[in-house]
Amino acid sequence: MYDSCGDKDCLSEMRVFFTEANQNVINTAVSVRIREANIINTVVNVEPVTYHNGFYSVDMTFYFEIVLDVYTNNGSAPATVNGLSVFSKRVILYGGNGNVAVFTIVQLKRTVQMLIPAFDFCVPDKECVTSTDNPCDMFSKVDFPVEQFFPPNLADIDPDSLETGCGCNGNC
Repeated sequence: MYDSCGDKDCLSEMRVFFTEANQNVINTAVSVRIREANIINTVVNVEPVTYHNGFYSVDMTFYFEIVLDVYTNNGSAPATVNGLSVFSKRVILYGGNGNVAVFTIVQLKRTVQMLIPAFDFCVPDKECVTSTDNPCDMFSKVDFPVEQFFPPNLADIDPDSLETGCGCNGNC
């Protein structure tokens, strides 16, 4: 791996697209509340950056299913309405002179058994988060969840519990 980055984005005031029938329900709403948002697809496109040898633009587009509780003026229970929202992000990373797009596709598409040495990594200390009414302010104070994106450290795994399937009984 040549380069990587971590970031967090608080998504607010995103446009939500509805079917015609769902748009009609939204048009009669007195109040709308988000019930949940789920990522349903992500598209990643990697292209070389012109005139910057070895640098690549990584364009990511996230597609969200937005589930809403829609309250109408008749005081009845809320109607559930689904919509689609899109968020795009671009980062520039150094990838050397190789074809990063092919490497990324192979890494995502191929399932192989590999023995990779594990090294300890540094996890930043957690910072106290104060309560605020603005969810984006609160989100900006939360540390990036590094441990959620990396496997456990080899030192944390009991060697007797390793089931590699390679016949080496954890001695490979």
